[in-house]
Amino acid sequence: MRKILVLLVLSSLCVLVKAQDISYVREKAAMLSSADMKGRGYVGNGLAQAAAYIASSYKEAGLNPLGEGYFQPFTQQVNVFPGAVEVKVEDMVLMPGKDYLVDPASPSHQGLYRAKVYDGNNLRAIPNPMLFKEQCADCILVLDMNAVEEEDIKERARQIKEMFSSIVPVIWMSDEKLAWSVADEQRGFPVLEMNNGYIVDNAFIAMDIEADLRKDFLADNVIAKVEGTQYPDSFMVFTAHYDHLGMMGEEATFLGANDNASGVSVMLSLAKYYAENPQPCTMVFIAFAGEEAGLVGSKYFVDHPSIDLKAIRLLVNLDLMGSGVEGIMVVNGKENPKVMKILQKENDTQGYLPKVGQRSQSANSDHYYFAEAGVPAVFIYALGGSSAYHDIFDVYENLTFEEYPDIFRLLTHLSESY
Repeated sequence: MRKILVLLVLSSLCVLVKAQDISYVREKAAMLSSADMKGRGYVGNGLAQAAAYIASSYKEAGLNPLGEGYFQPFTQQVNVFPGAVEVKVEDMVLMPGKDYLVDPASPSHQGLYRAKVYDGNNLRAIPNPMLFKEQCADCILVLDMNAVEEEDIKERARQIKEMFSSIVPVIWMSDEKLAWSVADEQRGFPVLEMNNGYIVDNAFIAMDIEADLRKDFLADNVIAKVEGTQYPDSFMVFTAHYDHLGMMGEEATFLGANDNASGVSVMLSLAKYYAENPQPCTMVFIAFAGEEAGLVGSKYFVDHPSIDLKAIRLLVNLDLMGSGVEGIMVVNGKENPKVMKILQKENDTQGYLPKVGQRSQSANSDHYYFAEAGVPAVFIYALGGSSAYHDIFDVYENLTFEEYPDIFRLLTHLSESY
């Protein structure tokens, strides 16, 4: 009877610990993807607020800075939309983020235009840009791509879009999902990506777009450590990018819950765990800025490392960690067979996840420049869950963290077994 009671108490404690871990991750993800953070981007001080919150989370958990402080500053060039982003078709005001997106490389622009709609399957009917401008000085080129299926036609249409955008505004109209990004340049005229069905030939289109190309935007990587008990100059590194897309004008905010408030939150839970459970080697945690703008922050760190890159035993980059119900994928797994052997053996033994997949090296997240510099580095993302990505629908309410406890166990097993 006594043995049963002990087992019941231990079981209850395990459940309690699991619940506390999930509660911590949810708390961090909710804050990082809240409206107060303004999409952790380049408008309204959102990125800096997120950096300060991560640094305070490190400090609260008992982690120390890697150097004199938690921040590694750097500058980047980025095009932002701090003011008006308004588009009107005839008498209908379209909703930014839902009905259309402004291409991230668009400049400031105001104007009233008539739509000249061309079928994407008949691109030969489009005159050259200068002739188009001469024939209709107040026209906007509309590429109707709704019925286009051939990829080579789409590629040709993209070339036309780029060519025309130096002469006139362009609208790319299709039924494809609207997904935004970040640009570090401006083209001559705006390009809009728009849902199908809003525009017919000769419709009047009014636009008012405010853009600002900021050449020296200040950002920070946020870094902390837990000193190793035996080998302080040997490093196990966990990373996750905390930046997202920010705001497109004053109405469309890209909160980035799964991408990547989720990954940062899981990384912070690991930081908290290792602060309470120091390891023989030093555990390092890096929240990168500038990932969405082209891996800018991680490249800066590799070019200006605050630790010896050759002393990194393994780097694990985390992104899109909000579900995991279908397992996880390990990018650069094929190049790191030891990582895959550890993860797959433990997963098979414990029955944690339905899949631990692997892919080859790819420049799709912050592990990339470390791997190119010779650091053993992998990028792990969770499979399943919400399909919202780079849009206004990637919100905290979509995060389930069903498999967070099992992913956490796999990650700690990997870091302690590698």
